[in-house]
Amino acid sequence: MRVRSFFTRQMVPFWALPALAMLVAADRAAGQDSDTRPGIAVLPFDVAQLTGESGAGLNFGLQQILATELGANPALRMIDRRALNDVMREIDLHGSGRVDSETAARIGRIVGARYMIGNSYFDNAGHVRLDARIIDVETTEVINAARASGSRNDLYDLLRDLAREVMHRVDLPPLPDAIEEERRSQIVPMEAIDLFSFAVDYDEDGNVQEAVKTLNLVIERWPGYSDAVGLRDKIMRRVGDLNVGPVANAAPVRQERPQGCVVPRALSHP
Repeated sequence: MRVRSFFTRQMVPFWALPALAMLVAADRAAGQDSDTRPGIAVLPFDVAQLTGESGAGLNFGLQQILATELGANPALRMIDRRALNDVMREIDLHGSGRVDSETAARIGRIVGARYMIGNSYFDNAGHVRLDARIIDVETTEVINAARASGSRNDLYDLLRDLAREVMHRVDLPPLPDAIEEERRSQIVPMEAIDLFSFAVDYDEDGNVQEAVKTLNLVIERWPGYSDAVGLRDKIMRRVGDLNVGPVANAAPVRQERPQGCVVPRALSHP
């Protein structure tokens, strides 16, 4: 896996954006144009750790988790992770590109977002800090910021708190009580986040069979993790039925893995 950094002050050229904008616009559902809810797109996380570990795989995994938390709010329209990352891939920002706020805003216009959320994850020996910068697509300015910090073991709760803070900062109503209760009922340990992140990374690489196998393992070990079920089912709908075989036959996880990740035997190298 690669550590991908997506959000810095470095500028990038925009020669490819006009043609790409036409392609994305043509691919949008007609109903989206009449949806007056503000669109929000979550950029992949910029991961930094002082532990000597790479943080590989967390970039897209944390992006997906935060997007899911935000997308639980019916008052906003969530931009699909793959749609956003496909745009970034087309302008050579998917692998190692870095995006400033003006670039993020221009990408936001292509995918139909009102706000772009640029994120960072900093791990200092088990104490993590999550930062989110909220970019106004119309003005290209960073209009607000949100932060959550605490133990790495509480990362899922921290991401949930970060999502609530972002909602507040863009003047969205809080989650309805029933949805808030359902979201709070999920108990997701760090190991589950690590494996979920591997699955998302496989999906980003186009290796959907390994993505589904890994998500099946997550679901087997943490049956209450409904977001893993949701992502697996979404991938299956996108690509059709897959003959992924039993979980125990899953392909080996890459050698490089995030701090704290305990790769289960089913996914370990011999």
